[in-house]
Amino acid sequence: MKEGMMTKNENNNMADMGIAERLKSAILNKGTYEEMSEMTGISVSTLVRISSGKTEPKLSDIIKISNVTERSMDWICYGEAMDQKQHADDTFVAAADGTDYETNEAHRYVIWNLRTLDKQDIQSIAKQVKALSSYRFTFRQQAKELAVASLIRAIANEEKEKFEKVKEELIKDFGTTNEEIESIIKKAKT
Repeated sequence: MKEGMMTKNENNNMADMGIAERLKSAILNKGTYEEMSEMTGISVSTLVRISSGKTEPKLSDIIKISNVTERSMDWICYGEAMDQKQHADDTFVAAADGTDYETNEAHRYVIWNLRTLDKQDIQSIAKQVKALSSYRFTFRQQAKELAVASLIRAIANEEKEKFEKVKEELIKDFGTTNEEIESIIKKAKT
């Protein structure tokens, strides 16, 4: 057998390394393996095996470790989901750039609670979001087209103040680049 390859049986015995790492962290933050063994009744060898990922922990062992270490079972079992929630929060906040607190909280609530819904609910929500997004996209597209038309009128009428105001609106509200603005100006002057 080639080095680094596992047999099917070896692969089936591998534990979730994320859970193993979180168990190890919880145990060692509370004390030693020996101390944890005394507090939980789980043998030291079992604690070492589950924290190194050599074996899957029993649910009863996770419960005992969770109780003693005061780490939630959610964190032990789904720590990655918490990381994903934080990543989603960070991404949303970065994209929102100035969105109000209530909107940020509503976003967090929706994202975090999606995991508790069943398949049909999630599919229904996806359809609603798609419809709202389509409407919002169409609305924004029309608003941008109106702003571009206003910019062209300002150029044609040589209204410098209006031109600057509309240009700023296009850049700020619609993410229009300077290159796009220059292209609009060239078209307006031809």
